[in-house]
Amino acid sequence: MAGCLGPLASDDAEASAYDAVHEDSNVVFQADAIGLLEDDVTADVVDGIAEEQGLYMEDEDYETLLEDAFDEINEEMSEELEEADIEVQDLEDMVVFMETGEDFEDLETGEERVGVVLEMDVEEDEIDALMDEISEEEDLEESEYGGYTVYTDEAEFGPDAYLSHVGEGMILFAEDESVIEKSIDTWNGDENSIDTDVLPDPDEAHVSVAAYGTEGVVEDVQDEVEQILEAEEEQLEEEFTEEEIEQMEEVVDMPAPESVSAYYGTDGDEELYLNMNLEFATEDAAGEAERLFDEEEYEGVEIDVGLDTTVVTVELATTSDVVVDEVNQFIEDFQESFQQPPEDPIELPTASASFDYDGDTVDVTIDELDEDAYVTVVGLSSDWQDERTVTPADGVEADWADADAAGQTVTVEDVESGDNVEVIVHTDEDDFGTVVDFYVVP
Repeated sequence: MAGCLGPLASDDAEASAYDAVHEDSNVVFQADAIGLLEDDVTADVVDGIAEEQGLYMEDEDYETLLEDAFDEINEEMSEELEEADIEVQDLEDMVVFMETGEDFEDLETGEERVGVVLEMDVEEDEIDALMDEISEEEDLEESEYGGYTVYTDEAEFGPDAYLSHVGEGMILFAEDESVIEKSIDTWNGDENSIDTDVLPDPDEAHVSVAAYGTEGVVEDVQDEVEQILEAEEEQLEEEFTEEEIEQMEEVVDMPAPESVSAYYGTDGDEELYLNMNLEFATEDAAGEAERLFDEEEYEGVEIDVGLDTTVVTVELATTSDVVVDEVNQFIEDFQESFQQPPEDPIELPTASASFDYDGDTVDVTIDELDEDAYVTVVGLSSDWQDERTVTPADGVEADWADADAAGQTVTVEDVESGDNVEVIVHTDEDDFGTVVDFYVVP
């Protein structure tokens, strides 16, 4: 994978945030967050979903909510940064890059090296004012490297932070001094920047992610899938659908790419797209991958597969209406999956009682009680903490019940003013029961 020189290698080349990303980086994430939020297609999609789901209040829509959010953020920024005339909308692009070791092994140990490039659409003197104000407010240390000022925030806990404005609207950030120095060297053209063959044009992508050195990881996944497919046919058919088995077979047959990128963008009107670029080791592998992708079909999505020597491009395009319909249908299906079918109403046994209070006892006479139903009586103190003595009716067959027939009388003893007497009906001993009558001792 050949890199290219940074922006100083050619006076005619337009500077890009990728010019500060060293060729050792094997994961790159790019986001034009403001462009994504302000995109008319984004507004159409969000409005279509929010209106269908009833998420908006009266007179609300995506555009007004976004403007209110920007105003609130900018007001807070202006209070914090009095000297710098910068708004959140001035953030044109952001690129996060990582060095994660072979087969991305450093991601598992937390030893990846991370850097960030912020591209601002403001004058250079405004960025300088921003950096100076941050430095003064946060009491940052200043040093020189590669012709630029590096601002260092030495943290009492956790990693230090390094910042540098390198011109062309670019601000570099890292938590490792070696990362920001390598990034400055790359920007200056002293080191090779990342290979951009599979990277999208930042002007076309709202969000993108790219990974380099993916061949080994993909082959490991293919080996695991192949082991699953080696199971007995009967077992496979029990655990997976026919479509899932076909998809796994395609994964195994697909040549492993050396690098992959995927990015999302729109035409600013109604079309949105998700595109992928895959770079292979040989033209034969790329040709086989193109053939497999060319066979795919998705309802409501146009697929265009292209091949340029060893790079396969897959473009998936659809419209905002399709996305809105699909998302709303998914939400509806998801909600229905949690709705329980109506249960048959539970028929409670018929039971009623009358109460006769005399001094320190309450006689509870069971006036009505269905056959095969039972009654228990509970006497509780006014604070519900103490139970009163209950004497079951005569002739009760079930040793856990206090009554099992109409006409029987249960006595609650040692009651006091404010005590509570509950009559509970049960279908059997395992039934928790339902309170059918209640009496408060005067």
